[in-house]
Amino acid sequence: MQVDGRLALGGPLRTWAEWFGHPGPWWRTTRRTRKIHDRQLALRPWVPADLVEVARRRGTERDSLEPQEREAAIAAAGFGGGVRARAAKGDTKKGTRSET
Repeated sequence: MQVDGRLALGGPLRTWAEWFGHPGPWWRTTRRTRKIHDRQLALRPWVPADLVEVARRRGTERDSLEPQEREAAIAAAGFGGGVRARAAKGDTKKGTRSET
């Protein structure tokens, strides 16, 4: 039996994205938020408590910040300190679920 290459018995095979639907912006945002949250949890042991306390005290001294901005600045200071502390100890192991 010979096969004619010009003969197509059906349409082209569908990709997995067509079968399961293309992830939209909501799915991508949720995935990114989860990764950020996982990173924050992984850094929690490295966040210096005294640095967070200083950031909180300085944040309350500033009247120009809204409460949400103040909390974001305190969190950023804590996580920045955690990143620096972790790097100073030489711990660069990957330890979050999103990296596996």
